[in-house]
Amino acid sequence: MTEPKTYTAVWWVPDESRRFSDKQHVGTLTYNGESHSTLEVYFDRLQGSIFCAYENYEVIWGQSAGGQVFTLFNAVLVKQENFSKVVFDVNFILIGAHIKSLEEPCFDTCVSSFPYLKHWAMSQRFTEESKDDIVSFHLDIGKREPITSVNFENGVRAYLWGQLSYHLSRFELSAKQTTNFNIEVEGKTSIQGYLSLISEFSQFFSIAVFSPQYPNEVKFKNKGQEQYVSLLYKVQPSTDPRFISLIKFDKLRNRIPDMLEKWHSEHEQVAPIANYLIRSLRYDTPFDTPDFLIIAHALDGYFKRFVNKKDGKDTRKYKDGIDKLLKQFKDVELLRKCKIDSEVLTQSRDKYSHLLPDDDEKNKRAVEGKDLYWLTQKCKVLLSCCILDLLGLTTEEINLCCNQSPLGFIVNSLPIEP
Repeated sequence: MTEPKTYTAVWWVPDESRRFSDKQHVGTLTYNGESHSTLEVYFDRLQGSIFCAYENYEVIWGQSAGGQVFTLFNAVLVKQENFSKVVFDVNFILIGAHIKSLEEPCFDTCVSSFPYLKHWAMSQRFTEESKDDIVSFHLDIGKREPITSVNFENGVRAYLWGQLSYHLSRFELSAKQTTNFNIEVEGKTSIQGYLSLISEFSQFFSIAVFSPQYPNEVKFKNKGQEQYVSLLYKVQPSTDPRFISLIKFDKLRNRIPDMLEKWHSEHEQVAPIANYLIRSLRYDTPFDTPDFLIIAHALDGYFKRFVNKKDGKDTRKYKDGIDKLLKQFKDVELLRKCKIDSEVLTQSRDKYSHLLPDDDEKNKRAVEGKDLYWLTQKCKVLLSCCILDLLGLTTEEINLCCNQSPLGFIVNSLPIEP
């Protein structure tokens, strides 16, 4: 849990047509980490007028007594007390610069951190040696090449960067390795543009380690500047992947740039499908029929967007689409072990999509309860194969990903069929 951070400053609205009354007011900004951040703006009623504010502001600027500057984005009025204090919920907090909008091109470099990215990809920078009673630690603080990099369109380069930090004092020695997702552009790009690219990578990384992953720190700067400008926001918790991944970085290192480039080029079409799969990887609520439906519909969406008509035929029926996917991946060992019955899947999908009664003749083979749960797990295996195929992996590479992966745990846990 992140400890709240508070900042006291003078606040004002740069948009002249929507300013606070009396233009500037003292207030307190509170950043709460995993929950909504708030801005409390105070007004002295002895001034003889009533404080007025709009219900929302795209941008609010601030400056502390020490000269620290703030830009708040998407502030929504949530409380007003006796015309002497108003409280806003704030979406994004930028510390270190005044920016007019999230769409304003303003930075050429962005650094984002993910708590578990180093578990997937890391450049080892310290080693330990032990001889007799002496233990030696060697820290490599020299500049290295990126762990991997990819060039997107319009002069946009993204890369994974290994970083080493250390602290040495008379009483303490500590060192820490991290891996960041960095973006550099020719010219400048907006905060919203960077956030879109980070969201793309967040989805890719979540698929790669088969668990939801989100950035916990984002900062910006321009070339020639030493200080970063920090972006604060509501941080979503990432799930510890336990060092077991679907896309194995060390074994497919040379293929990662091509995968990232393909993911970027197809992201608009694959994003809703990937979101459904990532949502299904959270296990903090009991399984229910909607958990099955999002995977069943994602399979249909994938087929319609990326596979249909490739053989010259327009396949409309759900079962026929599933049969074609199963045929496409017939040489994937884990998927064969799933023994997905396309008729059972189709009838189950129809029953719960259309809320058909249990005695309907069209869904006699539809499953429920534990059987529906395990059918959903099998469908996750198929959907994962689809996404790996979209990334350009061969059947051999898909088998490499599936073996000793979270998908393997799923298949090995399937009930033994009579």
